[in-house]
Amino acid sequence: MKLYIITLFIIASLAGQLSAQSNDTDSSAEIEITKFFPNEIIEGEVQFNIQVKNNREDELTNVFASIQGKGFSTYEVIPIETLNANEKDYIFVRGYFSESGEINLTIFIEDFVFYQMVSVVDVFDEDDEREKLIQKINELSMELDTLKKNYTDLEIIYTDKKENNYDVSRVDLSELKKFLRETESGIISEDVDKAEVNLRLSYEEYYYQKNKLDTAKIIPVIMRLRESALIFSTIIGAVLAFFALSELLKRKGESVYGTVKKIGNRKPTKKYKK
Repeated sequence: MKLYIITLFIIASLAGQLSAQSNDTDSSAEIEITKFFPNEIIEGEVQFNIQVKNNREDELTNVFASIQGKGFSTYEVIPIETLNANEKDYIFVRGYFSESGEINLTIFIEDFVFYQMVSVVDVFDEDDEREKLIQKINELSMELDTLKKNYTDLEIIYTDKKENNYDVSRVDLSELKKFLRETESGIISEDVDKAEVNLRLSYEEYYYQKNKLDTAKIIPVIMRLRESALIFSTIIGAVLAFFALSELLKRKGESVYGTVKKIGNRKPTKKYKK
C-alpha cells in the first residue's frame, strides 16, 4: 500500500511538471532551472528531476547538481554529459528524506545557487498502525491485570481490618471498581483514549483509597462498647415495642369479644299489640 501511494505521488508530480522557484533564476542567467519535480514527497526515498537550460553560447559538459536540505541525504546523481547552447536536459538526483515538513532545498549547479521549497509528508502504513494499536492494547491489558490484582488485595485488607475493629468507614471501593470496568470496556472496544483515561483514574482512586486504608486506626474500646450498647438498646426497645403492641392488640381483642358476647346474651324485647 505504501508503494502504491508513493507511485501516485510520483505520477502526480510528473504530470504537473512544476517549475523550479529560484532566487537567482531568470532567462538571462547562464544556467537556468526550468523544471523541478516532484515538490510533494512522501518521507523516504525520492528522485528529483531537474531540467536545466544552457543560456550560454558554448556547450557545457558534465553538468552536475548537488542538493542540500534538512533531513535530506543524496546517494546518487546522474549528470548531463553534454548540454549545448540554448538546449535543455535533465539532471537526476536520488536521495532520502528522514523527516517530514516544509523543507527549503539549496541546489548547487556549476557556480550557481538555486532554492526550492518542497513538502515532505509522513504517511503511515495501515498495517503498521494496526500493529501499533494492538501493541498499545496489550500494554494497557497488562497494566489493567496488575491493577485488578491490587484491587483484590485491597478488598482483602479492607475486610480483614473491618473484622479486626479498624475504622474503615471512610474507605469506599465502588468508584475504583467502576473505573476498572470502564478501562476494560475501552480495551475490549479498542478505544485506546477511553482505556487510558479510565486507567489513569483507576490508579489515582486506588492510591487514594489505599492511603485511607493504610492510615485506618483501631476503634477505641469505649467507642465499641458505646456502639454495642446503642445497638443493644435499640434491639431491646424494638422487642419491648413488639410486646407492648401485642398486649395492646390482645386487650383490644378481648374487649371486642366481651362486647359481642354481652350483646349476644341479651333477651329479646317483647312486642305488644294494641
